[in-house]
Amino acid sequence: MTEVLCIEEKNLLDLLIPTVRKFRLEAAGARGDFAVAAQAVAGLLRSAREIAVTNALELATENRPKRIRCPGCQGEATGWSSGRRRVVTDQGAGTYDRIRYRCPRCEKDYYPTEEANGLVRTSYTLEARKTIAAFAAERPYAEAAAQLWEVRGIPVSAKEVDTITREMAALVRESERKLVDAQFGETALTKRVENPDVDPLDSAQALHDMSDWSPTTPALVSVDGGKVRSPEVGERGLEWFECRAGVIAPAKDTDAGRTVFVGGYATADEIFGLLAATYRKSAGSGREFYFVADGAAWIWDRVPLYFPNAVQVLDIYHAGEHVGSAAAAAWGDGAKKANHWRKHARDFLLEPHGVRTVLGSLIKHLRASRKGASTVASVDDLVREIRYLFRHRHRMRYFELHKKEAPIGSGVMESAIKQLSTMRLRLPGMMWTRQGADAVLRLRAAHLSGALDGIVERERSSLNDKAARYCPPELRRAA
Repeated sequence: MTEVLCIEEKNLLDLLIPTVRKFRLEAAGARGDFAVAAQAVAGLLRSAREIAVTNALELATENRPKRIRCPGCQGEATGWSSGRRRVVTDQGAGTYDRIRYRCPRCEKDYYPTEEANGLVRTSYTLEARKTIAAFAAERPYAEAAAQLWEVRGIPVSAKEVDTITREMAALVRESERKLVDAQFGETALTKRVENPDVDPLDSAQALHDMSDWSPTTPALVSVDGGKVRSPEVGERGLEWFECRAGVIAPAKDTDAGRTVFVGGYATADEIFGLLAATYRKSAGSGREFYFVADGAAWIWDRVPLYFPNAVQVLDIYHAGEHVGSAAAAAWGDGAKKANHWRKHARDFLLEPHGVRTVLGSLIKHLRASRKGASTVASVDDLVREIRYLFRHRHRMRYFELHKKEAPIGSGVMESAIKQLSTMRLRLPGMMWTRQGADAVLRLRAAHLSGALDGIVERERSSLNDKAARYCPPELRRAA
């Protein structure tokens, strides 16, 4: 039995026939050159993609109502065609018949379809901008633009990629701000005082989905900074500025769970506030967790404030470097005993009461030197290192931590800095403004964490809710 095509299906096939014929002629003319044949395929896919996108847009908009409710006066606004409009979706570009609605009383024009798809001030749909931003989070703008065209059929220039990246980063930043305000904002604090049983964070939107974590999985939390090159020139040449990043990951490599990243050009309190709000909203409050970091004062000064329940751990490799420096100060750089200490510093710290034993040996040697029984290569350096190890001694319980397979190194954080910053912002020849670096880091953190999809979906829902005010149920039925 022969299937009869409807007029719309026949029209679509009629549009595809010239493209298919052109493809066959180009492929047949390749004369055994598969590269030419592949180019013919690329041409077919690009042409067919635009035809398909245009047809999809036409089908999606063919049942729009003839009249809508005016948001201003609540009267009826009548619509009519205002010409074809070309837009870019996440599957390529196409055109559709644009309808303008005009309220005779208010004398204002409305475009509900454009509002619902985020097309008020741009020709790129919200989903297209998300796709462009995800590509830009992974690679330089020019390369992203080229791959978007080749892979997805999305026509976009490097300059447009930059603009869209900043717009989407602003969307991420606003979502982050709302979450932080729900935890640390003045309004939230007032609500907690007025009603201690209600936590404003409970009603805030989570940025990160940690549902794949087991409730008993212990977490590793960490913060660090990384330098980014600026085009600004100072007394010593090109300036560098610091961006910061935070990470939440399963404490054990064997535990399943998505790693969460946050980052940007931010102050110490801003990155700590964002990481703390993210942790409390997504990871919960009853989980065992470890805060592991190097010895930076800006980090450890804030851990008790933002993560009072964390088990604090000084990175053992960083601690080992200070043990080696203390040994060099005690017996001289290059001395046999100093070299032995430097080589086995990590082993010393992993022993039961390791830091206590190390400190005891160093202090004993210092006291002996003051009595003339031994010599110290550099008293000032040795005293400084002893004070450093003593100040962090409660963060150096490595024997107990290692025994229970808890994290004692900041490898996860080092990897996070590499993934967030180094692999994207420190490619050869790259220089960044602070605003540009902040945009890419926030977007890249959301992309790597899987948070970007949820942020865009909430924005999409918000746009649809706003557009729904044009079409109340009674007008939908009438249409």
